Amino acid sequence: MLVLILAGVLRWLAIVRQPLGVEIDGLGYWTMAANWVDGNGFVDHAGNRAFLNPGYGWFLAGLFQVFGMGLSVGAYANLVLGLWSVALCYRLGGLLGGKMVGLAAAFFWAVYVPAVAYTPFLAKENLQIPLILWSLCLGLEWVRNPLAWWRAGGLGAVTGMLALVAMTGTLFGVMGLVVRCALPGHGRSGLRQALLWGTGVLVFVLPWLWRNERVLGAPVLNTNSGLNLFLGNREGATLDYQGLEGTEFQAEWHRVRSAEGEVAVDRLARQKARTYIREHPGHTLRLWFERFWRFWMPPGWSSDGVEGAEAHARRIWWIQWVGLLCGALLAWRVPRTAALLWVCALVWALAHAPFFVMSRFQLPVVPLLCVLTALGLFAGSPRNGSGPARASG
Repeated sequence: MLVLILAGVLRWLAIVRQPLGVEIDGLGYWTMAANWVDGNGFVDHAGNRAFLNPGYGWFLAGLFQVFGMGLSVGAYANLVLGLWSVALCYRLGGLLGGKMVGLAAAFFWAVYVPAVAYTPFLAKENLQIPLILWSLCLGLEWVRNPLAWWRAGGLGAVTGMLALVAMTGTLFGVMGLVVRCALPGHGRSGLRQALLWGTGVLVFVLPWLWRNERVLGAPVLNTNSGLNLFLGNREGATLDYQGLEGTEFQAEWHRVRSAEGEVAVDRLARQKARTYIREHPGHTLRLWFERFWRFWMPPGWSSDGVEGAEAHARRIWWIQWVGLLCGALLAWRVPRTAALLWVCALVWALAHAPFFVMSRFQLPVVPLLCVLTALGLFAGSPRNGSGPARASG
């Protein structure tokens, strides 16, 4: 409870001390939700109908419908989501290592600077992270009790929610399915539960795919994946995000989008990216490896134009990131447990390597590092209660 209170106070201070605003895609989510509430359809500020995944936009739309439109509504909803993620960190740590592991993991995540700082911003990570942690908890409970068929449907449903928020998040739900299907001795029941998992996914994803088939002529989850792939795989691409502006594709992108629509231009961007990858395999692989390496690097100790409280927060962030990475390595003491979370974190980083590196892409793996660090510090400790929690049937 004290950890939750601390997390709530820090996130509340972030809301009242920072100007409320949108972060990169936040304007799109805001206008999608506002247009839906106003009866203008699910359309973003640029007139796109499926450029962004709809999950966080739907979440905001529901809030705006009930509480009215305002940045503060989204910010305080993010605060609640942050508290939920702290509680789920405790649950995940408890499942893997016991009470002390859960408490330590929850504390590390509660005070992590970027997690607190993102509370006032309309960023999908605020919703994505608790869903990821929820999927991991459900997956672990399902693996420990393979005959609990309802958990298969629950994990599938959460995986479907993650697909609507951001496709990469489905990696965690799929990981639970793979581990469950690899268990010996449950072949026929495992197949039935895999079908139930798939049904849970489709219940959430199919309505959006059907809507896009009807509105755009293609059953797509979004229309920005091709553009993102192009931005990360083209002449002059770097490790970091660089927008379409100033690229050789800018004029053609706007022309094709106006003439043929957002689905056609996204396919064109994906085709150009694949062509570049085929023609420059060596350079592409080197760039992907460098991005994967950069993903694990700490933030800069200082930054031009940053001073005062923000500069101190950046230094604390640096210490936290390095400390969590080093602490996570201590989890070798519990290798089977640590392997699951490390595989999830590494696959997440690999999934982003073909695109570009942004600090917010790191955020969803930090709760996993918090749990790993807590495992390394407290797993096997006499003060760790009765050990890992066991899922009931």
